[in-house]
Amino acid sequence: MSHSTLSSLKTALREQLTLFQKQQNDRTSPIGRFYMNNQKKFLQYVRELEQLFNQEDEDIFTKVFIGATVKIVYLEEEDEETYTICFPEEADPDQGKISFLSPIGNQLLLEMRGNSIDLDIPGGKTAVKISEIHYLEK
Repeated sequence: MSHSTLSSLKTALREQLTLFQKQQNDRTSPIGRFYMNNQKKFLQYVRELEQLFNQEDEDIFTKVFIGATVKIVYLEEEDEETYTICFPEEADPDQGKISFLSPIGNQLLLEMRGNSIDLDIPGGKTAVKISEIHYLEK
């Protein structure tokens, strides 16, 4: 990953941090509702974004933040799916874009590449492995 790509990704994430901080108490915004319903995860997300800006290498992008494209492998079926975690207004499930507020998006948020987790889905829990995380330049 080039220095300019790393820099542009950090800029996008810095903008997210600013937006999160401005809207955390606005109950009419998706970010405010996320804060009200899941304060612990919200604060962890903000804290990890803040820590991210002090790191210099591309290994910082081994964790799922908003804007990540994540490939998961269903361990029982060995099937794969790819999702891009986005803000609610950008969500388009038919295109694989899911909101960070959606049940799956929320569960993937802050997970690391290589982690295996049990996703809660309508049919119950299913074991998945996060096999890839990518960030695209905007």
